[in-house]
Amino acid sequence: MKKIFKADIYFSKIINNYFSRNKFIASFFRYITHSSGGRTYILYFIILPFLPGLTSNMLTDKQASFIWIYGGTAFILFQVPIYFILKQSVKRNRPYEHNYTKMLIKAPDQYSFPSGHCASASLITLLMFNQDFFLAPVFLIWMILILISRIGLGIHYITDVIGGLILGSVTFLVALYLSNYKLIYNNKLYSLLSNLLN
Repeated sequence: MKKIFKADIYFSKIINNYFSRNKFIASFFRYITHSSGGRTYILYFIILPFLPGLTSNMLTDKQASFIWIYGGTAFILFQVPIYFILKQSVKRNRPYEHNYTKMLIKAPDQYSFPSGHCASASLITLLMFNQDFFLAPVFLIWMILILISRIGLGIHYITDVIGGLILGSVTFLVALYLSNYKLIYNNKLYSLLSNLLN
């Protein structure tokens, strides 16, 4: 276990040191990392029902409704509570607090494990692949950049990112399980929102 912890610190420091020495890289990843913040996901779920109409069905209504109804429900009822339970149970201080890394961006909260940004990015990417969205490979690249950004900007260990990936993947499985049910009220709400522009 000690070897894993040492390796975690060592490789997290290497990535962070590279970011610290390269202002362009750090600036680029600061921008990227904000695309997976908690507030950003609220915006995503607000606009998602309108995307089929706004994009001339590049993202179809069937795809958008699945992501919104089942992905959104799994996110709210499973991922968010588990995220907060893990944060408050593990209470892992962020790497910069031990001077392992240099903080290049303000952390959203006190504790490090798991990475909520990575959990959410992995969830949305898996949902895009599940729905055969033609831009899913772009989301995969985006997700990888999010994972790198959280380590490089000095606010997460590599194992925090892995924890986030696992949480997002399990949340995706919860979404698939929920898809066996009609979730009538969620469907009605989605239909109501998506028809506002018609």
